[in-house]
Amino acid sequence: MLIQRERQYKLKTLIPFSSDRKIMTCAYQLPGDDGIIRVVIKGAPENIIPLCTKELDSSNDPNEFAGDGADGSNHLESIVSEAIAKKGQKPLTIAYRDFNQDEFNDLRASSDQFETAEGRARLEN
Repeated sequence: MLIQRERQYKLKTLIPFSSDRKIMTCAYQLPGDDGIIRVVIKGAPENIIPLCTKELDSSNDPNEFAGDGADGSNHLESIVSEAIAKKGQKPLTIAYRDFNQDEFNDLRASSDQFETAEGRARLEN
């Protein structure tokens, strides 16, 4: 099963989890011929939510979302509670963005192949 998944989704970039950044990022090509690269970021909600401009509702439809504004603050308050922290639990947030192949390649070339902190920030923003 793992081999089949590896053949379908071609990994383009992997930025490992860092305890300093509290984020992990990977980019992979979606199956098919349309050349879509999906960048997925997961990590601490307080680091991911401010980067978001849309959120998926219960039907998986995107809605406008000001992650760096009041929407994001309200969302953080609802998922990061003191009760959860006292239990030693930490919520995990996952976000994604799709790029076409050319857009992703241009971003990679202009961002030091995502090898620097600045290059990684350009991909994750």
